Amino acid sequence: MMEHPELVARLWAAHAALALVIVGPLVWFTLRRVQWKWWESLAFFVPFAIWWGLISTTLRPKSLANLGECGFVSAAIVGAAVLRAILGRRGNGLWVPMSLLLGVLGTAVGTYLLTAPWPE
Repeated sequence: MMEHPELVARLWAAHAALALVIVGPLVWFTLRRVQWKWWESLAFFVPFAIWWGLISTTLRPKSLANLGECGFVSAAIVGAAVLRAILGRRGNGLWVPMSLLLGVLGTAVGTYLLTAPWPE
């Protein structure tokens, strides 16, 4: 699957768009309460890259239907952003955003490992 860069680009765009529909307005409306860090935007890139790297290996046989798994990663991004907004100023330190980012990364790995091959 790695030999199809257009597929990767389209899949990432869909994954990011799913999350941005909620995360974008959430960040905008909580700018006064939450000090969002620039590196928190890595949540849109790194978990997808880890998930794609895993799905491109032959560790567990996956089908094309499993490409929908990236929706779980998008949901984890939304969940992390909502938690970050709820925590507000209490979450402005380093440990809360890092923990949430690590949680999204764990979701990417867990999604790959725990999701069975889906039928095409």
